[in-house]
Amino acid sequence: VSLGTVPNSPGSFGLGVSANGKVAVGDCVVDAATFKIQACRWEGTGPAQGLGSIPGYDSSLLFATSRNGAVAVGQAHTVDAATSTFHSAAIIWDENHGLRKLQDALATDYGLDMGGWTLDSASGLSDDGKTLTGTGTNPDGQKEGWVAKLKR
Repeated sequence: VSLGTVPNSPGSFGLGVSANGKVAVGDCVVDAATFKIQACRWEGTGPAQGLGSIPGYDSSLLFATSRNGAVAVGQAHTVDAATSTFHSAAIIWDENHGLRKLQDALATDYGLDMGGWTLDSASGLSDDGKTLTGTGTNPDGQKEGWVAKLKR
């Protein structure tokens, strides 16, 4: 079954599917010439839902979703044109809040002190949406995997 794309998109990529099989996540190409993409979500046989990106980043994609598709995680990224430096941030989506930086959500919603960590990408999510995993930069400046277990 074709997932389809958002209007004027030349393509899409399905990267994750809910355990109940009703929701898929990934990205839709916004501009093939510049490799810009936006996070997309597909529910049932409906059209692609373009989720955009977050402020300061020009592309986004989702890698994983919870059992029922209510929460999804991924990465936003941008390239600094002057220095060709790649910048990324872990992101989270839910219907109530939309797409946002995961690091901000953890601090705001759960009061977590990130202790000098920078979350670069979120690539895994448990069925209940309460355990997340990804990659980031630890307080010593080293790239490292992380896991967050949320209590509510």
